[in-house]
Amino acid sequence: MNVGDMLSAYRQGSGPQGRTYVLLDEVQVSKGWELWLKVDYEQKKNVAFVVSGSSSYLVRGELATTLTGRTMTFPVHPLSFREFLSFRDVRLNEEVGSDRRDIAIHQMEAYLELGGFPEVVRAGLSTSAAILDRYYDAILYRDIVLPHGVDPRKLESLAGHLLAGIGSPHTLRSLSRATGLSVETVKTYLGHMEEAHLVRRVDQLSYKTKPKAKERLGAKWYCVDTGLRNAVVLRHSPDTGALVENVVHAELVRRRAWVHYWADRHEVDFVVGMSIHPMTPVNVSYGDAVPDRELEGLEEFRSYSRTRVEDPLLLTKDSWEKVGGLQKLPVWRWLLGEGPSLEGDSIGPWW
Repeated sequence: MNVGDMLSAYRQGSGPQGRTYVLLDEVQVSKGWELWLKVDYEQKKNVAFVVSGSSSYLVRGELATTLTGRTMTFPVHPLSFREFLSFRDVRLNEEVGSDRRDIAIHQMEAYLELGGFPEVVRAGLSTSAAILDRYYDAILYRDIVLPHGVDPRKLESLAGHLLAGIGSPHTLRSLSRATGLSVETVKTYLGHMEEAHLVRRVDQLSYKTKPKAKERLGAKWYCVDTGLRNAVVLRHSPDTGALVENVVHAELVRRRAWVHYWADRHEVDFVVGMSIHPMTPVNVSYGDAVPDRELEGLEEFRSYSRTRVEDPLLLTKDSWEKVGGLQKLPVWRWLLGEGPSLEGDSIGPWW
């Protein structure tokens, strides 16, 4: 029985009055469902469909063509830091001074470890690993291996390498050397992982336009959720800085910002904005002291950029000051809406 048969049986058996709401989750696993939905929609019955899934296939490719002009798309992200606090019933606005700061930093570090999947946040550390392992397997096997017929061992090898090195630049060739996969296989598997919302790509800001030239620059990759990444990566040393950078990127995506990174003698973690508009360089430094290279990278970018540059932003663990044109701000404060919002516009990337 397909979706159409089930809806027909429901109408015959229940005789619903008024509008019928049909909720379809992970519907991409049912072949041809979009064609049936298009036919049912065009019959102008009093019905509304809410379709959800974990793959970008829902809004791209053949599906986008089939249902053009008939859909509204709403991305659903893991919990933001503000939502994370709400789920844990933490009210920072009721605290003052150092108490507020200490609680915020403690919760921030819990957020880095657990991530933002609601079921995981509710469950806490005791059962989070088992839940996240289940999510990871579902993404790899249900959303990638089964629909695309890829080799699961090769996919796991590439995914594991990528997640272990979040925030580090990789070229296709460097990933090929590290995993033993061909460059074409790496390129294909990366596309599948992006489509399944396991990882997100950040390209280097460059004024070169040829695809091969851009490809040689390499891209940085982030996981959609730090908790998911932590559950599958064996960590031999603290990697808090990389996790904070991942969280900042996730928030920029949530705010629909246009994001690149920049590298020359020094690096800027994120350059926010489009080249035709003023851009904001952002570095993330979560140690107790801010290394000189973080400041030097921001200043170097300001002198390099061909467009107007907004005041640089340095997101820190606890420093909060403005010196000249540089603003230092605790990352938890920025996540809660203080400082430059760096929000994109209505046509910004939605995932």
